[in-house]
Amino acid sequence: MQNLKLERKLINNFFLKERKERYIGFVSDPTKRHKWIEDLRDNRYLDPRYYREIGGKELSYNKLVEIYHQYGVREVYMASYHEELDGIIIPIEKALKEIFEGNVCMETYAYCSKENTGFFCNHEGWFYLLSKKL
Repeated sequence: MQNLKLERKLINNFFLKERKERYIGFVSDPTKRHKWIEDLRDNRYLDPRYYREIGGKELSYNKLVEIYHQYGVREVYMASYHEELDGIIIPIEKALKEIFEGNVCMETYAYCSKENTGFFCNHEGWFYLLSKKL
C-alpha cells in the first residue's frame, strides 16, 4: 500500500527543487501516481549532490548489501513500476535480491527514512545510491 509520507520524503530529499512540486502532486493523487514512476527513467531529475552511480565491481548483490549495511540501512520502502514490490517495506537484502535475481529493475525506488538513504534503478539497469550522507 502506498505510503504518501515516505514518498514525499523521498522526493523532498533527492529530487531537484524545480521538480519536487510536480512529483509530490503526482504521488498525492492516486490517479496520477503512475506518472511519477513512468517519468523517472533516468537520473536527470535527481539532485546530483545526493546520488552516485554504482557500476563495475560494486554492482553486485554482495557488495551492495555491504554498502547499505555500512549506511545503517536494514529496511526500505519500495516505490516501483512492479506492482508486487510497490508500496511495501522489506529488508534491504530482499530488495536487492529482487533487483538482481528477479530482473525487476524497471523504474524502482527504495528508501530508508531512518538513514535517509536508498536507491534508484531503471529499465536499462542503471543503479544509483541515494543518500544525504555522500
